[in-house]
Amino acid sequence: MEFIADACRDGLAEGRPVIELHALEGGGDVLAVIGGVCDGNRFSVMFNSITTSPYARKSPGIILMSHVVANCAARGLTSFDLGAGRADFKTHFCSDAERRFDCYVSYSLRGHVLAWTLRRSSALKRFLKANPALMSAIAAARRRTPT
Repeated sequence: MEFIADACRDGLAEGRPVIELHALEGGGDVLAVIGGVCDGNRFSVMFNSITTSPYARKSPGIILMSHVVANCAARGLTSFDLGAGRADFKTHFCSDAERRFDCYVSYSLRGHVLAWTLRRSSALKRFLKANPALMSAIAAARRRTPT
């Protein structure tokens, strides 16, 4: 948390924070937050959060994201990246997905074993994420698991 806080403050005085924070407030509460980085051409969302209050039904994340997209366009940015993974809200803002891939290069027997394990793990994740029923079951299990 300290690293993120420092990165949000670093460069703030010059108007160019390392991590930009955008927030939507209402009723005296923070309803949504988006944090991301910008290289001058592309804004990449690193994290986002929405309230768990009854205001969540009003889609504060979508509202805030709309403002962030408009802000980025006004600043002349040419690309907006919502990060890896699928989520319904992403289709509101991004017309196409960038293909992602992992590459494992090993130079030893131990490295070969690790690379094989990582490839299998990635294949399992792809399989799970491509199956909406399984993802719903995983999400439900996560909600029931205490943190």
